[in-house]
Amino acid sequence: MINQTTQPKFSFYLDPRESKRKKEKVNDQTILPLKFRATFQVIKNGKRDWIKKLISLNHYCSKKEFNKGNNETAAVKMAAQNKADNIIKTNTVLTPEMFEQKFVNAAGGDLEHVATMYDIIMDEYESNEQTGSVDLYMASLNSLMWFTHPTMYEKMKYRMKDKRLTKGEIEYPLTFMEITPDWIRKFVATFENKTTPAIYLRQLRAVINRAIDDEIIKEDLYPFSRSKGKRNSKKKYVIKKTKGRSATMTLDETDKNRVLAIQDPTMKWAVDMWRLSYYCSGLNMYDVALLKNKCIGKDAIITSRHKIINTDPDNIVVIPVNKEIRQIISDHGGLPDGTKSIAPNDYVFPILIPGLNKRQIKNRVKDFTKAVNEGLLMVEKHLGLSIHLTTYVARHTFANITLAKGGTKEYLKDALVHSLQSTTDEYCAPFDLKLKREMQKLL
Repeated sequence: MINQTTQPKFSFYLDPRESKRKKEKVNDQTILPLKFRATFQVIKNGKRDWIKKLISLNHYCSKKEFNKGNNETAAVKMAAQNKADNIIKTNTVLTPEMFEQKFVNAAGGDLEHVATMYDIIMDEYESNEQTGSVDLYMASLNSLMWFTHPTMYEKMKYRMKDKRLTKGEIEYPLTFMEITPDWIRKFVATFENKTTPAIYLRQLRAVINRAIDDEIIKEDLYPFSRSKGKRNSKKKYVIKKTKGRSATMTLDETDKNRVLAIQDPTMKWAVDMWRLSYYCSGLNMYDVALLKNKCIGKDAIITSRHKIINTDPDNIVVIPVNKEIRQIISDHGGLPDGTKSIAPNDYVFPILIPGLNKRQIKNRVKDFTKAVNEGLLMVEKHLGLSIHLTTYVARHTFANITLAKGGTKEYLKDALVHSLQSTTDEYCAPFDLKLKREMQKLL
């Protein structure tokens, strides 16, 4: 077993070995590779020993340039020294191997920089084709950039549109050490809607936890409260639990019927997609787009909920087919060229085509959902609705009208494919409030 007993000592040197192997004459003008040396004093098998880690800095210079105090070589040396100092400062336990791993890392950036860890996590999600998670982390990272470097953020807006820069193409010098509870409070204070920063902070919290797990930073740098009972937890930042939006996302019976009755050709397609979601137990637009002909049976649609496919790959959604669902499929189903198809693996609606990767599927569904919501905005204005009508309102409306007509929360949990009853309860908040008001009248 090896234990570090002192902090490592750092130095720089020009490596002449390659030139000597080539039997070249080495003098003050010879261009040589610049190396960084970290020397660790350790106890190995009960004896004091020294371990050296020699790290290439991918820079070449002469001995004359090496000794100058104000040139490109000096800047490279200073950057390496600062990087090494930060690694020492943010790690309680550090073996020579860990130091080398943190100094020369596969992420293409400094590990003490928050953006580097974001990139590592996003790359992992990207390799698993979890594009939704990639977009969440990208939005979170960009919110941090907007807060700390607004000028740089303006140049980077297109990162949000699946045009991420290659690693190292832009410098984003926000370090883990800068993110304190006070820093987070100032970040949150810049948002009018407190729900938005809470979403972004969950990704940041996951990034910081990952950095701690990978021993990149110390536990005491963690800025969030872990539990009420822990010491100093009051000084840490607590991410506020976002309140459910069900009360502002549910139509009552009367407004629901007004929406379903729309026949205006300019709005009917959007309304029919809304109706389909409503009649299909609140099926979201992503799952509507993924429906294939083989999912449509004589009496039921059998599909799965894409949102939970990674945590519950075997989830099954069974939806009874009524005449309204069949009519919508008949009116709007088919291939992108307008022809009808009964081939089992063809999509029901002309939204997707075979051969798309998950990123392309997500982008197409996003465009489809946007088009539906634009049509629903016309309906909202036409009817003078008091809530903002979107595709998601269909899911909440289904839940609350089902309860109003005698359905149970247990049934809804199954119909909505929720893993937690608490999630279903949030959907039911408007119905619960209405029931309380009715009960209050009896007092």
